[in-house]
Amino acid sequence: MKFQQSNFYYVGKYTRGDGFKVKQITDPSIKKSDKLNLVYTLLIDGKCMYVGKTVQGYSRPLNYHKNEVMKDVKAGIEKAVADGKEVDVYVRTFTEPIEYEDLKLEIFLSYEMALISKYKPKWNNQMLRPISSP
Repeated sequence: MKFQQSNFYYVGKYTRGDGFKVKQITDPSIKKSDKLNLVYTLLIDGKCMYVGKTVQGYSRPLNYHKNEVMKDVKAGIEKAVADGKEVDVYVRTFTEPIEYEDLKLEIFLSYEMALISKYKPKWNNQMLRPISSP
């Protein structure tokens, strides 16, 4: 799947900055402060490495280089950048819930899980682990 051709659009990237630190570059048309429901993907050379969802808008996918909670994603970005790769960030926004059997459903919640299930991104490993029973 070409994310660029499936209603995803480019919002920024992670690249190498001064002293080999991760530098985040945001597309100038993007306002990080906008609050939106979206699904996003982090790509290296067009390969999907991570899929996530947020109601926080662009700030979430464009701040993983500072994220101390999502350590696998941050470490993946740091390694890619250290190896001379860029990590592209693409998003798809979802504005309206859909109605099904008199229920309002937020499709972006299911869309994220469907993409993870289909592409099995390396950095989504915590979501791919089998759930164990007590």
